[in-house]
Amino acid sequence: METAAGRTTGAIGPVAHVRSRQARSLTHALRLLWAVLFAPFVLFALAVVTIGQEDDHPVSNRFAVLLYGIAASFLPVAVVLLGMLQAWARHSYNHRFSGTKYRPVVWSDPGWARVRAVFVSAGLDPERLRAVSVWDPKGNLRARHIARPAPGRMGRMNDWTVPRYRVLFAVGGVAGIALAVFQDRISEFTDTAVFTVFLVCAVIAMLPFAWIHGSRQVRLNLRDPDTVVVIPMEWRPRLRRDPKTTVRLLHEISHVRHDDPGKRRVLAICPGVGQCLAFLNVAPVSSLVGNLLVVGVSAIGVVTLGVMSVRRAARLIPLVQELRADAEACGDAETTSHMAEFLQDLQAKHPSEEKRLRLASLADDSLVLPLKRRLIRTTVMAAGYVLPVVVTAVCELAGALTISIQ
Repeated sequence: METAAGRTTGAIGPVAHVRSRQARSLTHALRLLWAVLFAPFVLFALAVVTIGQEDDHPVSNRFAVLLYGIAASFLPVAVVLLGMLQAWARHSYNHRFSGTKYRPVVWSDPGWARVRAVFVSAGLDPERLRAVSVWDPKGNLRARHIARPAPGRMGRMNDWTVPRYRVLFAVGGVAGIALAVFQDRISEFTDTAVFTVFLVCAVIAMLPFAWIHGSRQVRLNLRDPDTVVVIPMEWRPRLRRDPKTTVRLLHEISHVRHDDPGKRRVLAICPGVGQCLAFLNVAPVSSLVGNLLVVGVSAIGVVTLGVMSVRRAARLIPLVQELRADAEACGDAETTSHMAEFLQDLQAKHPSEEKRLRLASLADDSLVLPLKRRLIRTTVMAAGYVLPVVVTAVCELAGALTISIQ
């Protein structure tokens, strides 16, 4: 039997089995894309150690090389973490002081019985998977990651700095320029041992506070994120009688189950840092001793592949998340048909390549061909970037190749 969305039965089994297999394939694709995105972060320590081994650099013994690499690997992670801390503080502040009131859904209320049944049918415990309601006549169903502030004084300090971020940034810039301009006049004080001891003590004193604050934020927003389904109050009657709306709710439940909104906040920062690292990690290749033209062309090619693979992975991850949510929401022929009708209406109003691929995925039994091609191209680009950097670095550390950073 055929439906508007595709086959319901056949040699490959019922729709539920097909969608389950499709969801597993998309999960594997997501893991591959995240690996491509984080590849420059992993290679950064290897590139730093390789350049540090040149000539009579102090990291000549293996133990020092290991410590040097561990320290280098923390630098890009710290940059991403600082960006995430600022983003979490800003989103948390805006959520709590924007004036929009989110009310936790009371599942014992008879008006939410139909919605509760949808959660249960998806194999989820409504009491553990949070949902909130909001009065928003123009709002839609959506999954949202609600950033939580750090408890205590650190959280209050974040709330104080968020609305004054630009002022503080300007003051810091002016202070830095002033120090650079008047360096000669204040060098008598800054070059003394007393000032150096003061700086070291200040940094050591701040480290415990930074560690406590960072670890709490990571625990609250990464390890145990507060991801909820936002349900406008105006949608509650529609959820009782409209099957299409129920499918959309299942779609958002899938996003909440995998914390896709929280991961997209990480995705907003990592690609920029990853592209910068892709450029820096090519140092072992660009520093090879050999024909200047060949080395230069090779370095440019490796950098291009690295930057393009990170950018393509960052663009594909949200698309694959949507495709996986569709596959998990459409467990039978009826829900698949409803989702296809909804996407067709949306495509008619606002056409896009993403909606076209989502429709094709609902009508196909596996990953659609255009998506497969994109995944293959991204993987090949990543391999073309990773392999030259790793081979060059390993050969240089083993003494088979020579580099020069003169």
